[in-house]
Amino acid sequence: MKTTKWLSILGIALLLGIFSSCENNEAENTSDVNLPNKFSIDIPASVSNGSGKKMSMNDTLKGGDLYEHLRTFINVGETSAQFVEDIIQSIQINNLDQELSITYTGEDGRAKDLTVVKEASFEGAVYNYGLTVKDGSDYALELYWNNEPVKGTAILHFAKFDYNTANVFPNTRYRIDYSEAGDMGYDQHMIVYITDYPVEERFGLDNLKMFVGKKGDEIEIMGNSNHPELWLFNPQHIAYDWAFVARADAAKNIAVAQVGLPPADLATLDGIFDTYAIKNVLSSDFHSVYDELFDPILISIYLESVLADANSPAYFNSTGFVSSGSNVPVGFESAFIDISNLQPYIPKDIKELELFFQAEQLSK
Repeated sequence: MKTTKWLSILGIALLLGIFSSCENNEAENTSDVNLPNKFSIDIPASVSNGSGKKMSMNDTLKGGDLYEHLRTFINVGETSAQFVEDIIQSIQINNLDQELSITYTGEDGRAKDLTVVKEASFEGAVYNYGLTVKDGSDYALELYWNNEPVKGTAILHFAKFDYNTANVFPNTRYRIDYSEAGDMGYDQHMIVYITDYPVEERFGLDNLKMFVGKKGDEIEIMGNSNHPELWLFNPQHIAYDWAFVARADAAKNIAVAQVGLPPADLATLDGIFDTYAIKNVLSSDFHSVYDELFDPILISIYLESVLADANSPAYFNSTGFVSSGSNVPVGFESAFIDISNLQPYIPKDIKELELFFQAEQLSK
């Protein structure tokens, strides 16, 4: 996950360089076309942090450590959405918010074709505007949006946008659905999709889908990340889905979350936070390896330590994981910590998640 912060920094520098080099001879922009100033939701650090603990092969797997990883995975989704927002804002800054068709030279030295049109159709809906960036015949970016209220979708193929990054992100795609229309009962909501993210270590994710809804200071998060190389105690039990739901208070910077660790190919939500609760999965996987190697009393003593912080739900503050289960921290009210109405996506769907540009989808 070390690349997420780099992506955000690169996004600003890269796009300012790219769009300042556009071969645009258009007159000064007097169009009524305006790109959104906002296309993502800021998630409190209590439940989103890219500098969280990275576990090594020799670390003891404990419930609190696994809960801490949740902040990292949510941060991958948040940073991806912010990166796309950086691109949109850079286009706005460089006066390309008008109906036009131009060619520019990208940071990778390749010609890119950028087009902005009005009344653009996408997935059965007509948006006020549509923007595309292509590298030859390959799509690099699609953006469809309305301004009042802001609502739209952005899809990005990172390597096509900048071939200099193709060795790191050869197939990585992002999609952000964002709305301020209140159409799902929130003041703002976004759905973040990621596919083919580079798996750099045992806990690495390749695919992710995450819903974030904000109403006032309260933020609700539901989603899954797919971890094709993850194993816990038994190296034969590989590939897990990190299913999670959470509620955060942006003003207090606190959060509560539930996490399930089902197998990546689970095709149902049955037992997602019961059968596959962190505590149950850790215990079952440990027993599968060590029951025939150690005395049951020793196993019981060890698991008592490992699972001490593996209860549900988990509580977070500005510094990260605090406690779990019945050990409710001060300031966490009962209505806030009741997240029983939230649910993630089906794990198998996330494992098999694919993202397509509109032209690709229509040609299937």
